[in-house]
Amino acid sequence: MSLGDARAVSSSAAYAEAVQIASKLNDKRLAGLAYYKLGWYEFGEGKISDAILSYGRSKQFLEVAGARRDLVYVLADLGTLYHLRS
Repeated sequence: MSLGDARAVSSSAAYAEAVQIASKLNDKRLAGLAYYKLGWYEFGEGKISDAILSYGRSKQFLEVAGARRDLVYVLADLGTLYHLRS
């Protein structure tokens, strides 16, 4: 993908593509990280409910992958999102 092409793709579309690739590779940790980044992007867009869903999916994949260190960040951010949603 050229730099010009990368600019034409929205971040949410790029992260959604990363999730699909990770699924095809059957890489649970990579899928979890892709969902984490998607949630991070959604939070930046002010889409708190969408971000919570993406972080929840990230949590599920990272738990299955046994990626405890990565899971710490997801759980911390989830707590923040729930607090902001209240």
